[in-house]
Amino acid sequence: MTDRYNNIMNRLKPMNYNPDIHPGFTEHIVNTYGILRERPDTSGAEGDFYNNLEYLLDVINTIVPSEKQADCIILLNCLHHLSQTDGKPLFIW
Repeated sequence: MTDRYNNIMNRLKPMNYNPDIHPGFTEHIVNTYGILRERPDTSGAEGDFYNNLEYLLDVINTIVPSEKQADCIILLNCLHHLSQTDGKPLFIW
């Protein structure tokens, strides 16, 4: 497990992920904005948006307060990078 953690951190740190800041920041974001109450319908065209990096960046830039946008973008970019390298969707419902 330690090797997997170190491997992930080595991939994310060049993307400005800070393990001293971003875990707590992520918890703050989830506590502030909540989680989805219902599983989204991913079968239609709307489902494509949930894994579309440009759409999600636009959501961050539109909804998230400016002082938190940079860190939210870092987290999104890290999630996107991990999904790409793992060959998985950004979000698995």
